[in-house]
Amino acid sequence: MEVPMLHKIRTTIVMAIAFTAEHADVMVVSALYLPIGRSLDVSVSKLGELSMWRGLVTAIIVPFVGVAGNMINRIYLITGGALIWAGMSTAFGFSTSYSQAAAWCALNGVGLALVMPCVQSIIAEVYHARQRGRAFGTIFTVSALGGMLFNFLAITYGNREIHNYEGWRVMVFVVAAFAATAAAAVFLGGIEPRNMQAGQGHNKEAASFGYALWQGLITIFTATKVVFRIRSFQIIMFASIVGTIGFMGFGYKVLYFQLLGFSSVATATLSLCTTLGVALGFLMGGWAADALAVRMPYAARPFINQLSMATAGPLTAVLYKAMPGCSKYASGVPGSLDHLLPEYGILCFAIGALSSWPASNNAAIFAEIVPEAVRTSVYAFDKCITGAIGALSTPLAGVLAQKLFGFTSLSHKHTGTAAPPAAAGGNSSAARATAEAAANLGNARALENGLLCIMLAPMAVKFLVYFALYYTLKRDRLAAGEDRELLLTELCKKDSEAGNGGGDGASESAAEASGKLPVRADTRAQPLPGRPVSAELCRLRSL
Repeated sequence: MEVPMLHKIRTTIVMAIAFTAEHADVMVVSALYLPIGRSLDVSVSKLGELSMWRGLVTAIIVPFVGVAGNMINRIYLITGGALIWAGMSTAFGFSTSYSQAAAWCALNGVGLALVMPCVQSIIAEVYHARQRGRAFGTIFTVSALGGMLFNFLAITYGNREIHNYEGWRVMVFVVAAFAATAAAAVFLGGIEPRNMQAGQGHNKEAASFGYALWQGLITIFTATKVVFRIRSFQIIMFASIVGTIGFMGFGYKVLYFQLLGFSSVATATLSLCTTLGVALGFLMGGWAADALAVRMPYAARPFINQLSMATAGPLTAVLYKAMPGCSKYASGVPGSLDHLLPEYGILCFAIGALSSWPASNNAAIFAEIVPEAVRTSVYAFDKCITGAIGALSTPLAGVLAQKLFGFTSLSHKHTGTAAPPAAAGGNSSAARATAEAAANLGNARALENGLLCIMLAPMAVKFLVYFALYYTLKRDRLAAGEDRELLLTELCKKDSEAGNGGGDGASESAAEASGKLPVRADTRAQPLPGRPVSAELCRLRSL
């Protein structure tokens, strides 16, 4: 059933608000690593563990969201998730120890788990196959812009005191308030697409909840087993896992710039440039692939993904090792590198804009190869796997920097150590400043090496992995029957290749060729020649 345009716009707006709240909630903690580390007196690897615990809980909960999404109105699930964020973020803002902060971060993962799979599946159902790249790109762009604003405010005010409260705590409260606002917007303005389709509403109210849950679990495990046979799904899953490892390093970039010698305002500006580039990249990647798909329907999205990795990787290496403000040339004095802000800003924007193309395309590919009935489950399972791997890899850059490259404590101002005794006739404050700058520079160099390790390797692996999609995507899209025009074109091509007999001979050849096409996604486990032909294919053959 075609969704009315007004409902599309309304649904897209509220889903974008929910996604923005999720994005802000995830980004703000990493933007506040420096003030949180000093306030709670924790190491750089412990700061990464805050995000790790949250990600692990999200990964554990999210498969059940796939079940719930097939049983319950997804608008209610998204609303509940946003309210959980609000409560847990407020509690996190009142934390006075690392154990309290870790506990609230972990519980916050429950709310995060409820949102992303539901938002993605709703958008996939509202838009047609050739509109999804732009739709996902728009959602991701809006969320990135919102996250950019919160990130800028967090970096700028996180180290200050606001009405006798530490600035990082105030910023966490602001995120909690926005999450509550997002919950209200989704609840009042969200539309469940299934409720608009005759016969597709939830008819399980009469059954007991236990029976419905059991049937839902059977559905998700059956769907997962079937979908995991799809080669394109396996490839995208692997690329997403590898990409998540690299993406988790972005949380340490704010800390890296602060230690290198940029002031808080300059660091916030660089973070803004990165996020703005990412936001634009989401939109550019989706639009570019949709436009190119007109001429290259099966190769457009893999090509755009590879182009993204091939351009972003070298620029990342330049950022950390070839810029005039890298640790080789920097001084570590706060504000000493602010004159390089334009050069760094342009480079950060370019890296963000070029590295984010695969996100929109991967979401669109999922929608093209996964049956509509199990999309929520599949999106949830994808979030589970990538979330678990990403959560475990979150502290990786910090661990490498601390254990392998010599990162020291953050407990003193700008990672300074206790001031050494002043030399005879020397100035104690000057000696302290020199020690702090030296510690900053050493920590920046350690973090620089750690970030470079975990960002370049995943980009190279993803570039190679996307080659496989050129061989699998065509087959899997036809198998899903998602694109009727492409399926009919394929049948006509088979008829043309069968010869010039026409008439019954052509019909027989079409039937024979179509019988070999893996049409029904729910019968993928069967050998190709034995699979039944779907009713949709029979209708197309009769045209």
